[in-house]
Amino acid sequence: MKGHERLMTIKTTGLRTVGKVLLWVLVIFLLFRGVVSILDNKSQGDLTKIIDDYKYAAEQREAARSGAAAFAENFIYEYYSFDGRSNSDYADRISRYLADTLNIPKPMGGGAATEVLSAKTVKINILESDDKMDVDVSVKVRYSAVNVSEGAISDKDINIRVPVAYKDGKYAVDAMPLFIPAEDAADIARATEYSGTGVSQKEEKEIKQILESFFKTYYEGSDQEVTYYLSDQSEIDHGLNGVVIFSGVKRISAYYLEGSDEYDEYLVNAVVSVADNGQAIDQEMYLYLTKTESKYYINEITTRIK
Repeated sequence: MKGHERLMTIKTTGLRTVGKVLLWVLVIFLLFRGVVSILDNKSQGDLTKIIDDYKYAAEQREAARSGAAAFAENFIYEYYSFDGRSNSDYADRISRYLADTLNIPKPMGGGAATEVLSAKTVKINILESDDKMDVDVSVKVRYSAVNVSEGAISDKDINIRVPVAYKDGKYAVDAMPLFIPAEDAADIARATEYSGTGVSQKEEKEIKQILESFFKTYYEGSDQEVTYYLSDQSEIDHGLNGVVIFSGVKRISAYYLEGSDEYDEYLVNAVVSVADNGQAIDQEMYLYLTKTESKYYINEITTRIK
């Protein structure tokens, strides 16, 4: 009898345990279905709206930045152009860029005319409120004497910070522009140089010869002529089409890369000299080459090692 009671107790306890497990499984299942149902309906829609709103706000901020940069650059062309005499039209030229009540006095004629050759935004600092920005503009200015016979032309680079306010899709200079020093370069080490296994002297000579021909074509030839030197994998579509003149290869360092059974691969660090209106300019680059059937082909030209 006691054994029977004990067996009944064990069975009852076991059933209760199983029942509890099933109950918790059911509760978890219902909660999960409820969460999924919420996400599938209202919450998912709300989440999509939040993402869309954030994307729209980001696009609007980027549009405002681009617009402020263009506005500041256009302003600089008028702000820093002087006739060297009375500058009688100065106020009219810049007034359409200025916020209400802001007045920038016209400069007194100093005997030297100035012409803005270029104005390029180099930095935009958005202030605490999204509707005000400081736009830093790098300006190239040309100076010339009012009397042509008195002096030669000279150029100078200056940097000007333009305070720009934004409202309803429009812009205005809302404070006085300020001369600022040029930006220093970031404290960053030079891009990594390659230090793999160098090719044989014979191969280096062959590679240099093919690069001499390739660069002559790449800088001065037609796009169709350039394709002769490119591999099937190359994404190079165009050459320079005579923008500058190729002078020669100054040095190369060629290295083996892991290749396949079908072809060999190389990485070449090349320094070449080009000329722009007689001015010699060095260009340094990395070229990825493949070799098939004793011929070298260019895969890619990069500024850094991949």
